[in-house]
Formats: sequence, structure tokens, C-alpha cells
Amino acid sequence: MSFPSRANSRDAILWGGFAVALLYAANPCIFWAAARQLPPSRIFKSVASGLLGPAALERGAEAVWLGVFLHCFIALTVAAVYWTASASLPILVGRWAAVWGMAYGAGVFFVMNNVVLPFSGAKPTPWLLLPLIEHLFKGGLAATNASEWWFVSNFLGHIFLIGLPVALIARWFASRNRAGWTGRSAASVTFPSPP
Repeated sequence: MSFPSRANSRDAILWGGFAVALLYAANPCIFWAAARQLPPSRIFKSVASGLLGPAALERGAEAVWLGVFLHCFIALTVAAVYWTASASLPILVGRWAAVWGMAYGAGVFFVMNNVVLPFSGAKPTPWLLLPLIEHLFKGGLAATNASEWWFVSNFLGHIFLIGLPVALIARWFASRNRAGWTGRSAASVTFPSPP
């Protein structure tokens, strides 16, 4: 695969980041609204707590907007890392891009929870998979709590709402690059003849 054009790279990163920002913002907003009636502003304040610490939860709109900014910055970074890696590893945007993307989403989950969050003022997602399984076997659904289910939702969200869309968008832009897409109209694009 030839290295993509600058415009193609920009578009792949922007669209990938936009998709991740939108899809992954919906995950905690919907989950915590259903589980504890928390408004979206509370979710973005918790993102801002990565820089501001627990005090972010008591602040106003500035903490919400900081959380939105940080969320979008992280989404763009996640898309940029995948796109840049795909230039050196074309397998990431090949036939199995969806599988690689899901693996990438799982990797992002582990990096966020084991590297980024421990060094920030935010609280990492605790590993509650084993307690969830234990509670399900001992007492059924009634014995579980929202935090245990958030672990599952958060992990699956990273796989399907972060890794998968980033990989599929990167694959689409990479295929445009291979086809000679230059941003011109489709009628002006010429494809090489087969030998």
C-alpha cells in the first residue's frame, strides 16, 4: 500500500475521530442515564476529572466543555494511531480490518484503564467481570449492580464503538487511496487497465 495523501489521511482521522466521539459518547450517557438517571453533563464532568480531579464533578459548564474537548481529543488520537499504523501494517485495513479493529478497541480499553487513567485524576474502571459472574451464578440478575454491568458495557463499547468503526473507516479511506482517489469527481478518476 502506498502512503496515503495528506488530504486522505486528514479525512480518515477526522471521520474516524468523529465516529468514535459520537458513538462512544452515547455509550456512557445512555448507560448511566438508565442505571442511575445521570445527565450527560455528569458524564463529561467525569471525563474532565482526568485533568481537574474529583473537583470537576462540582464545577459548572466549563468542566462539561473541558470533558467534551478531552473526549474528542482522545477520539481523534485513537483514530490517528490506527490510521498511522495502517500505513506500515496494511493488514489493518485489509480483508480482516473488522477483526483487527475489534482487537484494537480491546487494546485501547486496556491502555486507557491501565496506563492513562491511573496517571490522571479520574477513576479507572474497576475489573468487575469476576464479581459479575459470581453474582449472576449465586443470586441471578438481582444480585448484580450497575458498576459490574458498566465494566461489560465499557469493554464492549471499546470493541464495537471505538475499534470497529475506526478500522472500517480507515479501510474505506485506504481503499479510496488504492483506487487513486484524489478528491476529484468520480468521472475524472482513471483506473489502470489490467495487464
